[in-house]
Order: sequence, then structure tokens, then C-alpha cells
Amino acid sequence: MNEQLKKQLELLIKNIDSRKQSEKFLILGLLIAGLIMGYLTLAFDPKRAEISSLQSQIASLEQRQTQTVKSEFIILLKPIIANKEGNTRVLQESNERFREINRAIDPSPTISPGRVESCICSILV
Repeated sequence: MNEQLKKQLELLIKNIDSRKQSEKFLILGLLIAGLIMGYLTLAFDPKRAEISSLQSQIASLEQRQTQTVKSEFIILLKPIIANKEGNTRVLQESNERFREINRAIDPSPTISPGRVESCICSILV
């Protein structure tokens, strides 16, 4: 088999030697293009698949990280929100107590016309 390969290589070399210089450059160009295509097929496509896989892993990690940050913010903000609700509740209770005191002093929240008249009469007399 080794002899056959040597004969075929010698035949190929004689064939290339018999060609013009421009044809030799064309063959060299085709050979280089073939090598580049082979490299891209054998070496670059698996790398592209690996890059795609890594990009999807990064996206997944970013999504989990975003979710974690959101849940941490919720945990941190719960006491603040509860405190605000507590403050609102205290204010509402204070307002209600103030209204009760105000009703105790003056049972009718609106001043009736008869009452205004009596107040003016008492001032004038």
C-alpha cells in the first residue's frame, strides 16, 4: 500500500509540475480554501455549539440572580412596609380619637343656621 501511495503522489507531483504558473496558484488557492473550510467545520462548529451552551447557562444564571435579588429586596422591604402600615394605623387611630373628642365637645359636626343665629344674638345682647 505504501508503494501505491508513493506512485500516486509522484503522479500528482508530475501533473502539477507540468501545469502553468497561474494554474499552480489556482490549485494552491483551492487547497488553502479547502483547508480553511475543513478547519471551520471540524474546529469552529463545536466551539460555536459550546459558546451557545455557555450563553444559555449565563442567561439562566442571570435570571436566577435577578430572582434572588428580587426576593432579597422583598425580605428587606417587608419590615419597612409593615412599619409604614403600622404608622398609618396609628395615625388613623389618632384621627379617630380626635374625632371622638371633637364630637364630645360639639356633638354636631356642622353648625345649623339656628345655632349661628343664637350665637350672634348672644354676642349682640
